[in-house]
Amino acid sequence: MPNNMRKALTLTATALALTACQVGAQNNPGTMSSASQSSPAPKPVTATSQSLGDVNPATPADLVQQLQQGGHVIVFRYTGATYPQNPAPAIDGAIDDGQRISDQSTAMMAALGEQYSKLKIPVDRVWSSEYYFVYQHALAAFGEPVTMNRDLTGSLAPFF
Repeated sequence: MPNNMRKALTLTATALALTACQVGAQNNPGTMSSASQSSPAPKPVTATSQSLGDVNPATPADLVQQLQQGGHVIVFRYTGATYPQNPAPAIDGAIDDGQRISDQSTAMMAALGEQYSKLKIPVDRVWSSEYYFVYQHALAAFGEPVTMNRDLTGSLAPFF
């Protein structure tokens, strides 16, 4: 999906990202209906103070409808991990710091994925950071395929 078709909806942390399909745009005036249309370039964000501003913004009344329309990039933070004594091996290419998704987190992420299905929120792609336990969160919520992406890993990750 081209960058000009994405709009940020919610950013809570960099760990797991989803991109939703552009669905229903032709039925919704004001939304993008084809890649040939473009929206104005976003204004750059400039910090003007050290204040965080509104740390508890109101949830839009039509949030579900907005998500159902697609075209959003949604970012989640992982929910929790454990350090088992003998962890199962991580997949190739993952950063393995010994953390694994906890049973409670597996259930929470599965419930999240079920809500996306129940509410008919389209998910086009699922990305995770290169940390294996974050990958496990994405997998628990949305199943395969999950693509690991260095841009979501952060600057503290070891270089290979």
